[in-house]
Amino acid sequence: MAKKKSKTYEMYDEISSYIKSQCNDNFTLKTSLNEIADKVLETEKKFFKKKRYDVTHENIIEIICYELVLKANRIRLSSLNYWELVEIINKWFFKAKIELLSRTDAWHTEYMTHIKEVYLKATPGLKEFDNLIKTYMELSKLKNSGLDVNKFLEDTNNQLSSYPSNFYFKSPYFCNLLTEIIIEAEEKKGEK
Repeated sequence: MAKKKSKTYEMYDEISSYIKSQCNDNFTLKTSLNEIADKVLETEKKFFKKKRYDVTHENIIEIICYELVLKANRIRLSSLNYWELVEIINKWFFKAKIELLSRTDAWHTEYMTHIKEVYLKATPGLKEFDNLIKTYMELSKLKNSGLDVNKFLEDTNNQLSSYPSNFYFKSPYFCNLLTEIIIEAEEKKGEK
């Protein structure tokens, strides 16, 4: 026997469904953020008569970003490198900050994890490539600590070389790693 969903889950399902209906497949909306926010708060009032306001502007923009990525057609999503996707999300957060007068500066990790999953699935083989990059970096760390992992490192490198070179900038792991390296280099440069 199926468990009955709580009112909160029912509310979030309805909100997600509404937001999805307002998303186009090219990372744009059919309506304004303010209209969406009003409808979301109206939906919350429908489920909870007393003021709860569990749904914040931060939640709304996170749901919008997630639904925009879900709704984007696979070809458009797979043509983006990871930094382009992050830039699209950052622009939506900036727009929300202006239009909704939100204090939101960045998304929660949980939402970005879901967005990454959708993004990785849009390009066949990208998820496996992303995992291979992680493995390669971990093996490199082990080698630098003195362990003999040369054979594993070589095998992983051979597997990586079988993928298209544009996968590097599609890989969330690689792009995040590269961003960290750039930031660290800039900080060291600033110290000198």
